[in-house]
Amino acid sequence: MHASQNLLALGGFNEIIRLFDVSKKKDLGELMGDHNGTISALQFYKNKFLITASEDSEIIIYRCKDFQALHKLTIKNKHKVIAMSLHNSGKILLALYGNGLLRLWNMMEARCKFKRKVGLVDDIPGESENEDADLEVDVKTKRDLNDVQRTAIDVKWEPTEGTMFFILYNQMLEVFTVASQDDKPCTSAIFDIQVTSADFISP
Repeated sequence: MHASQNLLALGGFNEIIRLFDVSKKKDLGELMGDHNGTISALQFYKNKFLITASEDSEIIIYRCKDFQALHKLTIKNKHKVIAMSLHNSGKILLALYGNGLLRLWNMMEARCKFKRKVGLVDDIPGESENEDADLEVDVKTKRDLNDVQRTAIDVKWEPTEGTMFFILYNQMLEVFTVASQDDKPCTSAIFDIQVTSADFISP
């Protein structure tokens, strides 16, 4: 589910996206036939475009004026889209896939410009001298996080300035900045319980 100004979109396991105008309390109909799998993510951009993702591995860009499909972001090795997040500029999109790949899409060209494997890193916060001393992780915790709890479940851009994004795992959160010269997070957090969602909070 995602809302933007007066528009609301709902998607689910039946491969159908329901559209509503909440200001007019009007049902705008359904989008169906474009996806062949459970709808896994929805996001509007300024009431002009709707981006949808599915377990069929495809991301589709619709024009809100008439809800026509303009582009499809496709990959060769099909894996379900777990989560996606559009940058506030509308020009780039991060998408997280079921095989653990994070892809950066150029929305102007409808092309993947960058990809990397997430959830399979050697360093755990707290083990190096430069890390926060409060995040101490023993060998058992490191093994457990790598084997079980480091499954990536969400990705999200910071919505105001768009200078950072986070990757959420079952029991860990990593925050990255676009200015970074490497792939290491600028900060991390490990949780004692499994988490299912996270978000940036504007001051």
